[in-house]
Amino acid sequence: MKRYKTSYAAAGTPVDVKDYRAELALALLDEGVSLDTFLKANKKTRFEVGRSTLFRQVQALKEGRAPLSAEKAGGRPPKLTDEEWHVVAGAILMEAEKTDLQWVATWIEKNLGVGMAFATISRHLNELDLCFRLTGGRPMPKLMTEESYVKEYYECVLDLHNGTFFDYDPQKIIAVDCCTNSRRLERVKTVSIIGAKQKKLSAAKPTYTNTYVVAIALEDSGQYPALMFTHDPTFDPKGPRAKEVDKWLQKFQMSRDRVIYIKSSKKYCSESPDLIGHFKSIYRKELTGTRVLHDGGNAFKINGEFILADGADRHYILPAATHGELSPLDNKVNAIAKNCWRTERANQDFSYDDLYLLWCFDWVKPDAIKSCWTKNFLLGKKKVSLAMTQDQLKGNKFSRQEIQAKYIAAFDAWCEEKGECVPETVFEALESKLDGSYWQ
Repeated sequence: MKRYKTSYAAAGTPVDVKDYRAELALALLDEGVSLDTFLKANKKTRFEVGRSTLFRQVQALKEGRAPLSAEKAGGRPPKLTDEEWHVVAGAILMEAEKTDLQWVATWIEKNLGVGMAFATISRHLNELDLCFRLTGGRPMPKLMTEESYVKEYYECVLDLHNGTFFDYDPQKIIAVDCCTNSRRLERVKTVSIIGAKQKKLSAAKPTYTNTYVVAIALEDSGQYPALMFTHDPTFDPKGPRAKEVDKWLQKFQMSRDRVIYIKSSKKYCSESPDLIGHFKSIYRKELTGTRVLHDGGNAFKINGEFILADGADRHYILPAATHGELSPLDNKVNAIAKNCWRTERANQDFSYDDLYLLWCFDWVKPDAIKSCWTKNFLLGKKKVSLAMTQDQLKGNKFSRQEIQAKYIAAFDAWCEEKGECVPETVFEALESKLDGSYWQ
């Protein structure tokens, strides 16, 4: 197969420059400048160097050896060129399904005709700034494309902007959501030997799962303290631990009516219309005349009618597929509170820890809450666009978008060379071929 070759990045670099570069990198390292920072700056010069090469040269200097060998190094040539690794990276990024080391090895063997060990692949992926990360907790529907996902998100934001939803008293614009204290997906970390079998630790498991109803305003001043609903008899106001719970509440400066004990043999107090109805009865006065948004879950309905629509100035249901990212609670404030909870809870009394989570919702600061609203709904933008929404969902400016674009471009060029051109994306079609005020 024909390949388009490019010259190696360090080709033609004088030996003196290589020596000086290694010495300068070591000197800056001693001054507190990381080698990654040095590499980033060095890429802007005419004498680029690979990450592993620089690290090897600096390590040689640390050990009192010359950074460069007097003779040309021998050994086996690399199985793939840098350009081919960029193609592999692009293939990984463009793959819609789950990828792992086996997937990468199979793809390389099938498309590039090279067999490769997992350790070698892992090392190269690290050099390419690729790593194995958790996927989002709320995956897209199976048949939904990334393009249609972004389009749905964009249409919701556009609808709210065009409908002047946010042109209102910011203290009366609220989002409502339910979450739990589930620890089911949490894993304990401990120090162990690399490559050894995972340790199995004996530990008590929580018995009760509670539901928390949380509401925040665009300009939040604690108008809607979160409520906790539980079947845990620890919180029975007439139970044997009632006085102990009162002390906890006093410590957290929370009122007893924020903890609703529902006597039941069940362990999981799931979200339901009764919980949302109770929330409304507690905050009926504050909720009057609000503009409220939440997901379309059955917990918010009674006989097909939305509970919080009654008495609201406006009531908006977030779309099913994208509500997890649109809601300033679902993927923002709830995550902030839970991260604080996981980090600081005592893990000695599960009931105490569950009450501590309720306090963690109070702990999130108004500025952080407002920033969640601003980012999710592109507030402050005079005119939202599909491209703007796409950039928002890709991540912030620190997400190495330039590197990602380079890998995808290399993969696209490789596909074109093979006669398997990647079709024009929906984004390109929308931006280049449609007109009219809707798409503008």
